[in-house]
Amino acid sequence: MKYRIKNKLESLPYREYMGAVDILPEMLEISQASFQRYLSAKVDDDVSIPVEELIILAEFFGCRVEELLNYKPKQKTPKKILKPNRYAIIKKFNLVK
Repeated sequence: MKYRIKNKLESLPYREYMGAVDILPEMLEISQASFQRYLSAKVDDDVSIPVEELIILAEFFGCRVEELLNYKPKQKTPKKILKPNRYAIIKKFNLVK
């Protein structure tokens, strides 16, 4: 799974689990179907949860946002982001490690 939301839910006592499944979509202002997509999203799926919603979920579960991710987001280096001449200037002035 792409997110650990389902794991967090399953760790709750049954009554809390049932309540959370009902209330979380309302808190996130999404449909039950969208919430179910979040729960079942695989790492390679295009489904992604907006950061604002991840923050709400993290607060609900009492954890950090990173603890809800079941994958390591792709990181881009300045070299990949910037045009080559800009990267050379940044490197020249020691602005990148």
